[in-house]
Amino acid sequence: MKFAKICIILVICKSLLFSTDNPKKIFLNSQSEINQYYLYKNYSSDDIQTGFVNPIYETKLPWQKADRYFHKWHQIPDLFTYWRIHPTFSFGETQRGIRQIIKGTITLELIPDVIIQNDFEFDSDGYDDPHFRGILPESTGKWTGYLQHSSLTWFNQWGHVFLGRTNLSFTNTGESVLLNFYFPPSETVWWHVKRGKLQLDGAIVFLDGVNQKNRIMTFGRYGYQTSQFQIGFTEMVLLSYNELGAEEIRYLLPSSALFETEINGGKNSNLMWMLDWKLKLGHNTITGELLVDDFAIDGKSPPKIAGRIGWWHNFDGFITKIQYIRINRWVGNYFDPELRFQSNGVLMGHPMGPDGHRVDLSAFWKVTESFFIVTDISWEEKGIGNINDWPEDIGSSSNFGWSSEKHFPSHPLTSKYSGIISIDYFVSDWIKITHQIEYSTAYSTDYKLEIGFTL
Repeated sequence: MKFAKICIILVICKSLLFSTDNPKKIFLNSQSEINQYYLYKNYSSDDIQTGFVNPIYETKLPWQKADRYFHKWHQIPDLFTYWRIHPTFSFGETQRGIRQIIKGTITLELIPDVIIQNDFEFDSDGYDDPHFRGILPESTGKWTGYLQHSSLTWFNQWGHVFLGRTNLSFTNTGESVLLNFYFPPSETVWWHVKRGKLQLDGAIVFLDGVNQKNRIMTFGRYGYQTSQFQIGFTEMVLLSYNELGAEEIRYLLPSSALFETEINGGKNSNLMWMLDWKLKLGHNTITGELLVDDFAIDGKSPPKIAGRIGWWHNFDGFITKIQYIRINRWVGNYFDPELRFQSNGVLMGHPMGPDGHRVDLSAFWKVTESFFIVTDISWEEKGIGNINDWPEDIGSSSNFGWSSEKHFPSHPLTSKYSGIISIDYFVSDWIKITHQIEYSTAYSTDYKLEIGFTL
């Protein structure tokens, strides 16, 4: 009843306002369901439309009903403020009762090109959501509320400077072998520069503490991008500290270039390098990443490397993908627990984790302007290694003493097949019905029926 009253009040408030065009500068929250529509918009185009580091900016979708549903914005007159709200009700096999989620966004333009954005979520059963960090007061029951994204951003013709809380990620697919948006939002400083074909992204992300130590992840990506080709090189460092001092600040300087022998010379840190690329060839898109966590030049430690390669093809509205991902054992691991690539117990890289490989098959089908079908099928094989695995009696800068693993993945093996089919039907510009069925050999079949509204 309380939720119904809230909806009635919001509808009344809506009638006092008026719909407008989208705000000119708004980030796409990485946890938003709209993500998959932007993903397939990008791969249905013959040109590269977005950069590599996300969140991306919201733009117009090519499907009218979907565009009007997700971009139903309202403006508070004379206050330079925009807002939207999306309540949903879902029923599922593993859910107890009806799950109610209210998501919304509020933006405020303080001065031209300086924007405050807050994305919020209230969830009737959100405590087990991996993005939630907090406690449940006795008075709230199982209801949770938190900010998915909170930022103050200065936009300019050359890019932006971002201060706030968000989920930075590489690509908006959740498939990068280095950085994804699955772990909870973190306090972040992010600068993005685009000049000609040059792209530069740098960030400082404050992570959760481990072993009574504070932690920071920082990276710099140097990229080259045209309408048909994109390539970039990233160096990323995860470091721990008790108090910020000169040793820590040298890692945070925007112009720093770092080497394994340098960062392990005094204060241990975990360094990774990655090369990424994207190539457009007509209706085809080829993407890939090559990650180097550690590579022993003397050949006395196994290569800690990972890779991803994918091929997308657009059959005039029916978009398919095939992708292979491999992550060697020990990737993201470290002797010191505080330097392992995870945050709040959630992997920062690909959710498969180290010591495994997988094949993904996906399809996005626009049946009509109101009816969309998305399918994902995957096969995954994993060894016994995980992010907290480390050889006994091996220090942080020591060789393992062997050049390769006996098996990949390490034995004993476990494998699983999983699949998901999601059907979206836009009943109108303000009602959407989603039916989702998920299957995996690792757990039982699950289904969910969700009714969403845009107010």
